[in-house]
Amino acid sequence: MTLVWEPTQLIAPGMVLRPFQQRDANAIVRACADQRVLRYSFMEPAMSYDDALRWIESANDGWASGRVQFAIEPEAATELVGIIGFAVDERKRSAEAFYWLLPEGRGHGLMTQALATTADFAFAGGVERLYLLIHPENGASLRVAERCGFTREGLLRSYEPFKGGRPDLVSWSLLPSDRRSSSRSRGA
Repeated sequence: MTLVWEPTQLIAPGMVLRPFQQRDANAIVRACADQRVLRYSFMEPAMSYDDALRWIESANDGWASGRVQFAIEPEAATELVGIIGFAVDERKRSAEAFYWLLPEGRGHGLMTQALATTADFAFAGGVERLYLLIHPENGASLRVAERCGFTREGLLRSYEPFKGGRPDLVSWSLLPSDRRSSSRSRGA
């Protein structure tokens, strides 16, 4: 079975997870100026509006090759407050999840709900193992992983080159059979 997804929208309590739209470019630019987003994600600093439009196009094109990314948009919002997604390793039938939030999205439980919904979506599509690699100083992300039922596996020392360094990362995993928070998500 091939792990392939078509761009889709998911509805979760209090939010919509959707493919990116051109109207998200300003929020992407703001994210690339936020020090927490930059420190812990692969987003690049000082992205221009045109760069953000190209990033959006690339993110949406990535679905066909197993790099699924959603914009996180809370109810009654008009633009994204963060992103969540996963990159599939088809041979291993696993996927690495990743996410970030802008300051206005933090502290409201949005990421916990978004991660639970995304995990359900990945497992329904054939992923057999979802994992996270989190910087040990990223306390907010560590708490999200724990709240979603991920199991801490250990510290990966000097894991990979990242923005001029080679940081340690904490490995977490979630299996379809693991007890986890209920996302109550539905496709739209």
